[in-house]
Amino acid sequence: MLHYGCTPQLIAESLGIDDSTVYRYRQAYEELGLEDYLKTFFVAYSGQLTPEEEQQLAGELRQRLSSTAKR
Repeated sequence: MLHYGCTPQLIAESLGIDDSTVYRYRQAYEELGLEDYLKTFFVAYSGQLTPEEEQQLAGELRQRLSSTAKR
């Protein structure tokens, strides 16, 4: 978002984080480059469901979603 001209304050407000976090991440990205930055800082969000809850949700969705919907 910074490369589109958004301010750190706007980014922070949009993401619900502190603007110092935006500055810190930008500095780390500039120092490390994208590949090393992602290795160091990227943590995939896996949600708050347990594996059992994920399976239950998937089953519910399969049962309740129409298979005739246009794609």
